[in-house]
Amino acid sequence: MKDEKTTAAPDVGSAVDVEAIMRKYDRESNTRIWEGKPKLIVGGILALFSLFCLYVTLFANFLEQVRLSSFMGLIIVMGFLTYPAHKTHVRVNYIPWYDIVLMIVGAGAFFYYTFTARKLLNMRIAIKLRDPVYIAVGIAGLLVLAELCRRSVGVPILCVAGFFLAYTVFNFIRGGRLLAQIPHELFYGENGVLTTLMHNLKTAKKQGVSSTGNAARASYASAVGIAPTNFYIAPGSASFEEVLAQAGEGVVVTQLQGLHAGANAISGDFSLGAKGYRIRGGKLDRAVKQFTVAGNFYQLLKDVETVGADLEFGMPGAARIGAPSLLVKGLTIAGE
Repeated sequence: MKDEKTTAAPDVGSAVDVEAIMRKYDRESNTRIWEGKPKLIVGGILALFSLFCLYVTLFANFLEQVRLSSFMGLIIVMGFLTYPAHKTHVRVNYIPWYDIVLMIVGAGAFFYYTFTARKLLNMRIAIKLRDPVYIAVGIAGLLVLAELCRRSVGVPILCVAGFFLAYTVFNFIRGGRLLAQIPHELFYGENGVLTTLMHNLKTAKKQGVSSTGNAARASYASAVGIAPTNFYIAPGSASFEEVLAQAGEGVVVTQLQGLHAGANAISGDFSLGAKGYRIRGGKLDRAVKQFTVAGNFYQLLKDVETVGADLEFGMPGAARIGAPSLLVKGLTIAGE
């Protein structure tokens, strides 16, 4: 009679053992452990954040800078409540003091922008770049956000971000721009956003804001008005020849006529006489005069495809205004 042998199932350990193994090898398991009342509090914070996101998405109409900065501040709070500095730092219902400090500093930096956004947007950039608090807050917010990315995603994301940051610094130095503009552009993010209108003392008092120092006269006998100073489109990296090559076929506009009558300052529509050169095969072909350019100014800003590096100012009559070559699509050209 044969003995029947039974094969026992391998011991895979308890659920606690499995979780310990996952925490050791799986990055997604690298989270804090909350139990009891702390778990309910953290869960409540996450639920309130979800409701905040719904409100901001569906109903809120306040400034975009306020919405984004408040969102990021809450992300910092929840991120540090969820992710420890290292897997070995995980203990039940425990968050070290330095994580609390980082959470307060990072969230505070973003909430600082939340509560001062309107004031900061009404200040001239040159004034903000000289304010050490403005720069320090931006740097602190970026560094804490980078640390949170390391915890939640890993070191590779920091390597990628570091490469782009080094590239940004290199371009700033090459272009002679202040390094203080880096936190201004990366943290406060005002590029492409209408931050404030130009004001002199009179108009600023009427609007209840600070003057931007743009008082100007057309001549010594005229009344004080408003005009830009050092107003220009930031240059890109493409040479004029590269802009022509990308255009292929088109027209280079060198002069516009009839701005006083052919442009609607409210709707942005314009139809103006122009002079320039024909582009054929990516190169200048011949001079063209008495043709018409029509379009919409606001749409034109959206249709810029390439920005040249050849920044020039309108000497001598409009020395305060400058621009590089721009490749624009969608304009209507009529004439020979």
